[in-house]
Amino acid sequence: MWKRSDVAEGQDYQLVLVQRRDGTRTCVLCEVGQCEGVEEQMFVTAVVPRELLVKGDLFGIAKAVKLTDGSSFGVEAHGVWLTPEECAAFERNVTWYEMPWLNGLAPVLPPK
Repeated sequence: MWKRSDVAEGQDYQLVLVQRRDGTRTCVLCEVGQCEGVEEQMFVTAVVPRELLVKGDLFGIAKAVKLTDGSSFGVEAHGVWLTPEECAAFERNVTWYEMPWLNGLAPVLPPK
């Protein structure tokens, strides 16, 4: 996760949604047009409003910002990003083991 100090005044940013080989999902902050080299990149958001980045409001970002392909994404209760298909499955109360996980890999949730 990015830090407030990473967000420079007057600079536009996007988030890269990353899924590591172990299932860990993170968001990487990058300047607009500089997101190409992020390892294990799954998706990239459109430009994110600065006030949401400064707050670190991933839930607000998911509500307000689309991915570059025009689709939406979600965030579950632990702050882990989800694909639209995963969000729809959660709404249908699909069990954890029957979820249509991206790349067939369930996300690693942070410890309680």
